[in-house]
Amino acid sequence: MKHSIILAMTFAMMLLIKTVFAVNVGNIYKAKVPVASQSSQDRNQALPQALAQVLTKVSGSSQVLSNVNIKPHLKDASNFVQEFTYFPNTLPANPYFLEVQFYPEAINKLLRNAAAPIWGPNRPLILAWMEYEVPNHPSEVIDNASQSDISTLTKQYAEQRGLPFIFPVMDVTDLNQVNVGQIMTMTEAPLLDAAKRYSSDAILIARVIQTNNNFSLHAKLIMGKDHWDWNISGKTLVEVIHQLIDNIADKLGGRFATVVSNAVQGKMTLKITNVSEQNDLSQMMQYLQHLPPVATVQIIRISGDEVILDISLRGTRESFSQVVSGGDKLTLIPSGPTDKGIVYHWNH
Repeated sequence: MKHSIILAMTFAMMLLIKTVFAVNVGNIYKAKVPVASQSSQDRNQALPQALAQVLTKVSGSSQVLSNVNIKPHLKDASNFVQEFTYFPNTLPANPYFLEVQFYPEAINKLLRNAAAPIWGPNRPLILAWMEYEVPNHPSEVIDNASQSDISTLTKQYAEQRGLPFIFPVMDVTDLNQVNVGQIMTMTEAPLLDAAKRYSSDAILIARVIQTNNNFSLHAKLIMGKDHWDWNISGKTLVEVIHQLIDNIADKLGGRFATVVSNAVQGKMTLKITNVSEQNDLSQMMQYLQHLPPVATVQIIRISGDEVILDISLRGTRESFSQVVSGGDKLTLIPSGPTDKGIVYHWNH
């Protein structure tokens, strides 16, 4: 169906990278911090912590708060707040959670001005094969129904860093393929094979060992052909799990987050096919309009279900491919001899 459309929209390209991440993380501009009351005084004291959490999550870097162009803005955190609300907490000292939504474009602009990286919401889904050893107890595999501190802490810190984590269900299907010994020895083949049913983009294999006065954690992250290993020790479980999640987020953020500027660095022509219904167009606009590397987009022509766009870029085409490589809404189509730009298929 052909439509007459007047709009301003943002868009970016994938180039030849075909990785499709399974999860769009919708809360990367939102933070949750414990507070003692719902007073404005306690809220104002907590806002810098909430802003720091969001900046770390969006940038993909635990070092972003050391940026000299970002530090001064922490004390002005209220300027970036879109809305906030409260939820109950179980801790007597801090009986509430303050949940803060920050303006996405304001956060992106702050990071751009500071030449800090920005990691978009499409992020790799990580399946965690985790095993816990406590003296005088049998080893425990952490599954999705586990109420253990390991499960709780992993989910908590992963949420703070914008990492989508899941645990296996450990039902009959899993038990026929995986046993605790394979996790302890980090035997990759059966764990990778068992992970296929979860459609994860990466797997984490982790062994957590508690002794009388210490915790040690041995972990391996596998994403395609890439492997990363960590050995972490600490006095508390909080310490080692927090460090593990920071290590994972920093490693993936360093790979997929990109630095873009406010200045236009280039232009490109793009064709989007299969934009056949009005609802398709509105969804495409919603999906594309907040991508960090895009400066402006102008519609050149609409013909049938095809939209031709002229796009100004704040970064390089390579930076765009990194930002949107996780998207599953666009599929790159090999260009034909008459195509003057890059062609994508819009996926309903």
